Amino acid sequence: MAGHSHWAKIKRAKGATDAKRGKVWSKIARKIIIAAKNGGDPRDNLNLRYTIEEAKAANMPRDTIEKAIKKGTGELGGENYEAATYEGYAPGGVAILIDALTNNRSRTAPDIRSIFEKNGGNLATSGAVSFQFTKQGVITIKSDAIDEEKLMELALDAGAEDVKNEGEVFEVITLPTQYLKVKDALDAAKVPTEASEITHMPNNTVPVDAEGAQSSSSSSTRWKTTTTSRTSPTTPTFPSRLRCDPFASHCVGATPASPLLLEKKRRRRRRGYKSSRSRSDSIR
Repeated sequence: MAGHSHWAKIKRAKGATDAKRGKVWSKIARKIIIAAKNGGDPRDNLNLRYTIEEAKAANMPRDTIEKAIKKGTGELGGENYEAATYEGYAPGGVAILIDALTNNRSRTAPDIRSIFEKNGGNLATSGAVSFQFTKQGVITIKSDAIDEEKLMELALDAGAEDVKNEGEVFEVITLPTQYLKVKDALDAAKVPTEASEITHMPNNTVPVDAEGAQSSSSSSTRWKTTTTSRTSPTTPTFPSRLRCDPFASHCVGATPASPLLLEKKRRRRRRGYKSSRSRSDSIR
């Protein structure tokens, strides 16, 4: 049919997929650049090795990985990215730890603070939140992919700290230094993994009142709206555009005028009309 192209649908779907993949690859490439600053050999640079494994899991091309490593070591020119950590609290007292890559710290910090404030949170000082987290390796596996006892045996023998049953998935917890060893052991046993990363895990978790946090966030937003638009009581405020009829009692969007004020306006118009007519008669 006219207007329905199978190729156009494929093109749109492929374009959206490529855009998402490119965004992920760009993020990982920046992480590789940062990690490669401490050395371009993955055997000597454990952080670089972790990041390369992450890139391979995202199907990142080998040429792109090598180019990012060369940018980090200084063999190729490029933007100078650096790692930055920000700490804060979300509505409901939820602690948040943000690991970021930036090429301009003086621009990123105000942006992060603005995001917190607009959503009812606040940016904290360094060290206010980080003590509540522990850096660990987390490997996620679907619960129907392997028996729990068998997974626990494999993981603990490889050096894992714990195996948690979260219902639909198992989470294998490791120390950062044992992360790759455990992951390689699971890959050798052909255990399919859903996700794997080294991240900051909270030491304690508490239930959060979602409705209360949302209401506090919205009230904070309303308060900011009223305070930022507040003006001096001596300064009148009017809408930027008013639809007015000169003979109507009021304008749309404005306060209705009093009958006395309208009568004064009509008298002024009549006087102006008479004076202008008399002047035109004298000129003639």
